[in-house]
Amino acid sequence: MAHPTKAGFIDTRCVFTKPRDAVQLTAGGRTLLETPNAGGNSIWSEVMSFEVIRACFGAELLHTELDIQYRPTSKITDYSVCIDGEPVGVSVTRVINFRDLKHKGHVRRSFTYDGVRDLLYKKLFGVIASTKGVLKRYRWKKQILHIWTTSAFVTRAVRHVYAEIDALYQHNTLVLVTEAKRGHWMF
Repeated sequence: MAHPTKAGFIDTRCVFTKPRDAVQLTAGGRTLLETPNAGGNSIWSEVMSFEVIRACFGAELLHTELDIQYRPTSKITDYSVCIDGEPVGVSVTRVINFRDLKHKGHVRRSFTYDGVRDLLYKKLFGVIASTKGVLKRYRWKKQILHIWTTSAFVTRAVRHVYAEIDALYQHNTLVLVTEAKRGHWMF
């Protein structure tokens, strides 16, 4: 994986050829699916995030969201993995152009670069804060911010906005952006 003290950006594309219920999960993916998390409706994006990171980097699941302990009031991370013998925190989010999801039962909202910028700053700040707040037993030196997108257009928008983000916020985070082709069930 990338250097432990440098930021990075990778974009990928994942084409789903099966419906959600037919996706074959690894043991780590099943653990994330079957273990309660801190809430929200992002379980499938977290499960598939693990599967992508496992396939790309040979990651093994270390801890789920509620297993990881932090100092009081710390931001939290979705799960942690081991890559090349090193613990790595993983935060997962989604950037959605609701027009890509038409006829999928979603409320349509406008997609804006400002919205992408706000989300990136919020998530990158959270990554830095959770890295500082995690207790020593669970500590990692680097995190991956895994961003799922609904289309190549949204991926390009994230790449464009990320290039403008202050290096202080990029810190040493690897931003992994994955377009979920035919994976609307994650959104």
